[in-house]
Formats: sequence, C-alpha cells, structure tokens
Amino acid sequence: MSTLIARIVNNPVLLLWIAGICFIAGLASGGSSAWWLQGLRLDALQGKYDTFVARTESLGKQAQAKAEAQELVDKLDKEKRDEELQKALTDNTALNKQLRNERNSSRGTVPQVRGTSADPERACLRRAELNTAIQRYFAGRGTRDNRVWDLITKGDDSRIALDAAKKKVQGIR
Repeated sequence: MSTLIARIVNNPVLLLWIAGICFIAGLASGGSSAWWLQGLRLDALQGKYDTFVARTESLGKQAQAKAEAQELVDKLDKEKRDEELQKALTDNTALNKQLRNERNSSRGTVPQVRGTSADPERACLRRAELNTAIQRYFAGRGTRDNRVWDLITKGDDSRIALDAAKKKVQGIR
C-alpha cells in the first residue's frame, strides 16, 4: 500500500487525473442536487406566474366588458341629450317665428310671458327694457329690422346650448 501511495505522489500526471476525477464527481453530485433544487423553485414560481397571468387576463376581460357597457351607456346618454337639445332649439325657432308674427300686435314688440313658461326668471333680458330698446331702435326707421330678432334668437340658442352642456357635465360628475 505504501508503494501505491508513493507511486501516486511521485507521478504528477496521475495526481492531476485523480484530482480531475474527484472534481467531476463532486461537481456531478453537488450540481445535480443544486439543479434539482432550482427545478423545484422554478416549478413553484412557474405556478405562481401562471396564476398571476390567468388572474390578470380575467380582470382585464372584466374591465373591458365594463368599459364597453359604460361606453354604450354614455353613447345613449349623448344621443338623448342631443335629441333634447335639438328639440329645444326647434322649439326656440318656432317661438321666434311666432314672436315675429305677433310683434305688430297691440301688446308691444315683445309679448308677455305665458303662464305655461317653466321659469320666467331664466330669460336673458328684461322684457320691458327689451321692448323699449327695440321700439327706440325702430322709432326713426320706417321698417323693422330682422337682424335684431336674429340676434335675440342666437342669444337664446346659445343659452339653450349652454344649459345642455351644463347638464352633460353634471351627468359626468
């Protein structure tokens, strides 16, 4: 046995072979256990990742469905408000035509507020002052100018559009 040890110790190439074999054996035994342990960790993380991806996709689909439903509600609400605005503008135009037809009556240039008016305080101008101003404007002229009525109508249309915009903003909040 001593001769075997003496031969191994005296032969450096044999020592390198033995050291290399021991290194490979250690690497194989330690590496395989490390590989196995990392595989377990990877499997656990892969399961968590798959769960995360599935949950995220589910929440994304729910959010998309909710957004589409809200978009439909908003679209219907906008259409409804646009119809209301168009009806109000049409009613205003009809009222303007009626006022133009009645302006020659004995009641004055601007007729009094009807009893069916929802809120007479919402008028843009005071009727008495408007009537006086229009009569003064036309006092020196032989004819009445439609530009004044157009200005009044545009102002009222603008007020109606502003009210519609306010309702829209209140609906968003």
